[in-house]
Amino acid sequence: MYPDLYEASIAELQAGLEAGHFSSTDLVKAYFARIEEVNLQGPSLRAVLETNPTALSRAAELDAERREKGPRSALHGIPVLLKVRCQVQCDFGALSLPSKG
Repeated sequence: MYPDLYEASIAELQAGLEAGHFSSTDLVKAYFARIEEVNLQGPSLRAVLETNPTALSRAAELDAERREKGPRSALHGIPVLLKVRCQVQCDFGALSLPSKG
């Protein structure tokens, strides 16, 4: 039983991990599949520019740690996607970030 990746809260994901319905490795695979589906195959949004190449092995480590010691925190084993502001190439060849104001 996998959670709805669109609507699942951290608490729901943790409950599923605790109950053994899925593992952190399963979650990473599910999110990678969704990124592949939307980002590359479907509308080709290219919104996710890169993923962590060690995410699956790290998830497996966290799964093992959960089994041996229990979770460290509410985010233990939960995949996280970070959005970074884009850099813009200036006419002078220097990189700058858009202003916050």
